Amino acid sequence: MNARYAYEKKHGDLPSTTHVDHKKPISQGGTNDPKNLRAIPKARNESFKRDGPGGKQKGKA
Repeated sequence: MNARYAYEKKHGDLPSTTHVDHKKPISQGGTNDPKNLRAIPKARNESFKRDGPGGKQKGKA
């Protein structure tokens, strides 16, 4: 089950300008459990370049 589906199942539909973010990244042992998910603006989630496994941040935000 993907993160957005899991979040929307519990909290209802989100606008397309909102992303679902993992508080603890999957690459660091996080899960798609609704307790590990949060809704944030798309612009905030895409505010810096990502590179490497799990889309880790490249450089400083």
